[in-house]
Amino acid sequence: MELGPIQKAWIKSLKEHPERQNKNFLGYILSSGEYKACCLGEIHIIGCKMRSLPIPFYEGRIKDGECESTLIDSYKDYGLRSHTGYFDYEVEIKGIIYTSLTDMNDKGLTWPEIADYVEAHPENVFSESK
Repeated sequence: MELGPIQKAWIKSLKEHPERQNKNFLGYILSSGEYKACCLGEIHIIGCKMRSLPIPFYEGRIKDGECESTLIDSYKDYGLRSHTGYFDYEVEIKGIIYTSLTDMNDKGLTWPEIADYVEAHPENVFSESK
């Protein structure tokens, strides 16, 4: 599977900005104006930037649809299989089983590790190129 422009930009950002990684929330703004995000929040931010849409920060946190911890309304915009980045098949890395991007992000993989996995196995993460 060939990755699309949003997906490639997201992988690049995961590799270049691991200091932004956050767990358990799509993302939030720091008092410095910088932000922290989970890997799914980062794809949402990258997608908004690339489509010249405002980044969906409300009251300091990223919100999307009815649930602020998932991409309920927009995961298909990025070619993801589900709002949690659910995989087509389970993955074992370093003895831990992962079923989604949410698992990878919140159970301790770094953004560069997540990016490396996605590059090697895009068909397990995405249903189409975007």
